[in-house]
Amino acid sequence: MAEYESPARSLTARALALGVPPVATPLGATLRSVGCGAAFRDWYIPEGGREGPRKLQGFRPVDTDHERRRAAEMVEALKSFLADQRDLDWDVLGFTRPIARAALEELAALAEGGP
Repeated sequence: MAEYESPARSLTARALALGVPPVATPLGATLRSVGCGAAFRDWYIPEGGREGPRKLQGFRPVDTDHERRRAAEMVEALKSFLADQRDLDWDVLGFTRPIARAALEELAALAEGGP
């Protein structure tokens, strides 16, 4: 779990607010690179102040079958995101689309039974 409310992670905050899949954000890519990318939970609770800053939580897969199932789900989300023609902020698109393409390639291979 890592916060994304700091200035250094503002791109992740903006991307998530615009509906970019967590795996296609810079913080999501970082979590996935350390093995915590089977699923994500966005801990954005807008009420009160006791819960601390907004956080993105990445989960490790339970086993290989779980990892492949979740990869297949993320492949569909990434395909939808890449096909979306909404006019998002250029800097958000400029960073998240390359991350999404790389993740799509890796997750598609994983979903099909690859490494």
